[in-house]
Amino acid sequence: MKMNRLAAVLTGVSLAVAGAGLPALAGPQEAMDQTDRNKDGVIDRNEYQARQTEVFYMSDANKDGALSVGEAPGLTEQAIRSGDRNGDGKLQMQEFLDARSIDFRRADANADGSLSLEEVQSAK
Repeated sequence: MKMNRLAAVLTGVSLAVAGAGLPALAGPQEAMDQTDRNKDGVIDRNEYQARQTEVFYMSDANKDGALSVGEAPGLTEQAIRSGDRNGDGKLQMQEFLDARSIDFRRADANADGSLSLEEVQSAK
C-alpha cells in the first residue's frame, strides 16, 4: 500500500525514531490510534498539533531546535525551502507546525476540523 504524505508524517517519523527507543508505528490505523488521544475516532486540530510537536522533537536528532535535511524522513531541501520563513535553511518548530497545518487543512475533506481514518488514508 502506498502511503500518502499525511500518513507519512503521522507514521514515518515514528519509524525513523524507533531506534531511539520509541515505538514504531505500523501504518495509518496505528498512527490514528496513537494520535487520537481522546479516542473519539478522529484527530482534531489540537491532537494533530500535539502529535506534530512530538514528531518535531523526536526528529531533531542534533537537538538544535530546528530540523535540517536528513533529520526526518522526506525532509528534503525543497521541503525546507517551502516552509523556511526566516531563511536560515532549517525548519524551526513554528515553521514545521505551520507546514503541517497546511497538510491538515488539505486532508480535512469535509472541513469539519477533524481527520477521520478515511481522510488520512486518502490525503494527497
